[in-house]
Amino acid sequence: MCFDDAKLARRDIYLIVVEDYVVSTDLAQTVAEYDPGALVIVKTSMQAAELALRFVEKVCLAFVEAGPAQFAASALAAQVEAKGGRVVLLGDDAEASAAAAGSEREWAILPRPFSTDQVVAHFACMARR
Repeated sequence: MCFDDAKLARRDIYLIVVEDYVVSTDLAQTVAEYDPGALVIVKTSMQAAELALRFVEKVCLAFVEAGPAQFAASALAAQVEAKGGRVVLLGDDAEASAAAAGSEREWAILPRPFSTDQVVAHFACMARR
């Protein structure tokens, strides 16, 4: 993987870590519509995402299919945080933890089925940071 550092530094970078192709493609298309100049990195596992993030200095937003405990224990959580990224968790474990935790959550949860408006709402939250 080879990036032009000057061009990369000027682009917003989004990370999508989702196994399901349809879901990851839907998220990637929504990001591309919201931020047409963005670089969207799509991976199917947290381990693959960790490797890809070695090549970038910052992350705007990461959509990760994982529950809070699994994500918190991963090296990816530390990488995204160190690169300034905001995290949105999704999937069965994320939804189950959201129901149990109520409003006491460290990361945002994207419940299924989700709409474009729900995804875009996370971009608005990111802009207020």
